[in-house]
Amino acid sequence: MSIVYLSSEKDFRGFVSGKGWEHTVAHGSDFLAASIRNPLFPLDMVDKSFKVFFYILNQLETAFVDNEEQRISFALISALESNKIIETEFVDYLLKLNESRWTSFSFSNQRSCYQMNVWICILQNAYFMLNQKFFLTRKTINKLIQNYYKKEGYAFSD
Repeated sequence: MSIVYLSSEKDFRGFVSGKGWEHTVAHGSDFLAASIRNPLFPLDMVDKSFKVFFYILNQLETAFVDNEEQRISFALISALESNKIIETEFVDYLLKLNESRWTSFSFSNQRSCYQMNVWICILQNAYFMLNQKFFLTRKTINKLIQNYYKKEGYAFSD
């Protein structure tokens, strides 16, 4: 149900003046995280849950402004932390998500810049949320973030 909810969502607003919190991506991500962490969550649904993240990133027209990235990050790492996926498979998903971001990225396209910035924020949040025991994942996330910063023109010493 949470996968269907998020994958059909088109309204990515946060707080709407006069109406209140729409915040569907954040609440939907919370719902997805809780679903994945449930012991009865079917393992064959993990792949579908990752496709939701591709969908969200591809649908973004503007940047998030109400910390939705934190909630998405928590949902993203839930499969790994609840042992629904092995770490090497999780890293493969991250690499595919990252590749899809770079494939559609252009510094001259504002929408793709928003999407990339949201992706990097999701990675940053995931890095700090993850338990230290997920060394391979944290190392991979660190490399992806460093690569982004280098492409942005920041110089780092090795």
